[in-house]
Amino acid sequence: MNVSNAQSATFRAGAAFDTAFGFAMLFTPLMAAKILHLELPADRTYFNLAGLLLLILAGMYFVAASSPSLHRLALVAGLGRLAGMLLLFKAAAGGAGGAFWMAGAVDGILGATHVTLAMLHFRSAGDGSVGDGPPDRT
Repeated sequence: MNVSNAQSATFRAGAAFDTAFGFAMLFTPLMAAKILHLELPADRTYFNLAGLLLLILAGMYFVAASSPSLHRLALVAGLGRLAGMLLLFKAAAGGAGGAFWMAGAVDGILGATHVTLAMLHFRSAGDGSVGDGPPDRT
C-alpha cells in the first residue's frame, strides 16, 4: 500500500468514526451521552451542534479521501452550515436567545454562498461533474 492509499484509508476511517458519533449525538443522544459518560443538559442545542459538526467533518474527510478539491469541500461545508442554520433557528425559536438567531443567519449566509459558488464552478466546468477529480496524468 502506497502513502496515498494509506492516507485515503485513514481519511475513510476518520469519516466512519465521526459519522457514527455524529449520528448518535443527533439522533440517539441518550445513548451517545451514556457512551461518552456525559450528562445531557435540558437544552441539547450544543450537544446537537457537536454532532452536526462531526457529520460535517466526516463529510470533509470522505471527500478529501477521494479528491481533495476546494469546491467539493465547499459544497459539504455549505450544506452543513445550512443544516446548522436550521438547528440554530429552532433553538432560537424555542427560547435559547437572540444570539442563536444571529448565528443561524451567519450560517445561512455562509452556507448559501458556499453552495452557490461551488455550483457556479461546477457549471462552468461544463461537463456536468460535481468535482474537479484528480489531475490527468497522461
